[in-house]
Amino acid sequence: MKKAQMNYLVDSVILIAFVLSALSGLTFLAPLGWLNLEAATGPAFLGISLSLWNDLHTFASIALIAGVTLHLILHWTWILTMTKRTLGKHKMEVEDDCG
Repeated sequence: MKKAQMNYLVDSVILIAFVLSALSGLTFLAPLGWLNLEAATGPAFLGISLSLWNDLHTFASIALIAGVTLHLILHWTWILTMTKRTLGKHKMEVEDDCG
């Protein structure tokens, strides 16, 4: 797989996991009036049990963490290069100001 395709795939997984994690997390902030507390399977939101929302949130968050970790690994050389450039420029500016 080409590098660009791999980046696209990883970034797509991160986006989907983020959206699922964010939406499922927001369900736990919903006012009690929005919950169906009399559902046969227990409390529910939008017809989905809070237990299932919790599982979705957990697995989406794990996928998000894994995706971001892989993203950082794939871009580690770029991160190091940009950090060195940025700190190098900052070091030169400090020396110019002192000297």
